[in-house]
Amino acid sequence: MSNSVLEVRNLKRVIDGRVIITNLSFTVKSPGDVLFIRGASGVGKSLLLRVLACLDPLQASCRQSLVLSRNALTGIELDCAGYRKEL
Repeated sequence: MSNSVLEVRNLKRVIDGRVIITNLSFTVKSPGDVLFIRGASGVGKSLLLRVLACLDPLQASCRQSLVLSRNALTGIELDCAGYRKEL
């Protein structure tokens, strides 16, 4: 595990049986880093931002894919307010 602020590993998000995001990985190494997200309409950019901001219900597979400040989001109940403060 690196000393990153945010790490996304092989994120997959399925909605109503449709795979929206699959095998997405990236790392934000330090506070203040800038991440640029681009893509065609409907490819999941907004969904990714909702997942990262804890605004979209996380599936179990998503929790295992996100690491915030060296802590994997693996709990059954995620404290979204606390998560957002740290993010």
